[in-house]
Amino acid sequence: MDILSVQTQLAAAFGPSGAESGIAAVITELAKPYADDITVDTMGNLIVHKKGTGGKVMFSAHMDSIGLIVTHIDKNGYIRFAQ
Repeated sequence: MDILSVQTQLAAAFGPSGAESGIAAVITELAKPYADDITVDTMGNLIVHKKGTGGKVMFSAHMDSIGLIVTHIDKNGYIRFAQ
């Protein structure tokens, strides 16, 4: 697995807050060869489990990205945003 290719796939995936299914799909495909079980809970969290006999380790990270659009810039330079 080429790290540049992985980073490109992750950066290009659609995944603003509240709509992370696109990035979750990319991560799922990347994790499939290494995982024993992949699930999504009711909150949309992606859970990838690898069975083993050693100690347990948990990696936790945000999948979402900032998603907003500038709707207005006033004469004082204040910016208004929308989702």
